[in-house]
Amino acid sequence: MRALARVLTTLKINSFPHRFHFNSINQSSSNNFIERLINEPKSRTKEILESEANLILNGFDFSWHALVAKLKCSSLQKAQLALEWRLQKMQETDEKDVESYSEVIALCGEIHSVQLAIHAFRAMEASGMKPTSDVFNSLIKACSSPSNECTALSLFEIMEKSDAYKPNSRTYNALISIYAINGNLKAMQAWHSRKKAAGFAPDLHCYEALISGCIKLNNYEAADRYYEEMASSGIIPNVFIREKMLDGLCKQGNICRIREYLKSMLEDGAVVNIDMAQRLLRFYSKCGSIEFMEELFQTLVASNSCSEVLQRVHNELIKMHARVAD
Repeated sequence: MRALARVLTTLKINSFPHRFHFNSINQSSSNNFIERLINEPKSRTKEILESEANLILNGFDFSWHALVAKLKCSSLQKAQLALEWRLQKMQETDEKDVESYSEVIALCGEIHSVQLAIHAFRAMEASGMKPTSDVFNSLIKACSSPSNECTALSLFEIMEKSDAYKPNSRTYNALISIYAINGNLKAMQAWHSRKKAAGFAPDLHCYEALISGCIKLNNYEAADRYYEEMASSGIIPNVFIREKMLDGLCKQGNICRIREYLKSMLEDGAVVNIDMAQRLLRFYSKCGSIEFMEELFQTLVASNSCSEVLQRVHNELIKMHARVAD
């Protein structure tokens, strides 16, 4: 653990005086509570958390992932305050659940706060708990910025040398994801190869990172190759991957391939969601082809797409007809 201590001390750790721990809350009350946190100034974040403590602790299960996801859209600082507060409460109650610490560390990665992630890791150790591979994985994922890549690699080396928390499939996924986020194609592909060499088959999350990374770098050939590799291995793409592939096709401007991909996707039982529809509308509107837009509308009608998607496409089709009439 001395090696780990040296890695952690390379990062500046700040003090975190805020406190709180969400155990549970009623869903409607949860929504109202989160809205208050979003709408009120950050200076009142601690006060609001304190005012709702009894309700939160005595309600139903509360989703920290949902809270952080909503808060970070309005204020990363508020999201960090909430996590700091939770961590402090865990320390006060002498929390012994390793998974709770792993979750906090992972959420720190969501708000790009590696300092708080390290603080949570140290708090876990101070309470007498031993880290697991998943805890290290969460810590590696928190090191997603280019300035923390060396820390992520050092953590991986520590895992390799240990007996208690060896690298697993998720460890490699975390490193592939870091390089995908940072736009380093060579490193991303190298870690993909290392994962396979270590005996771990690529999984859905691995392909998420590979495909999104390639699309981000406009390397559409590599994205297509990984997509085909994924399909040939029997892995069904999720919504995230389908959205990224559609992004790439729209960027390339190949309407024939877009039509083919959309047809294949719908035949596989997938649906066009609102985000996908918006991507398609932007592309088809730019093309200015009423024929293609009408074909898109009919395709979505035939596939029983949701009413909101159909309404948006129909409205855009009306606008295109109006522009032609003018």
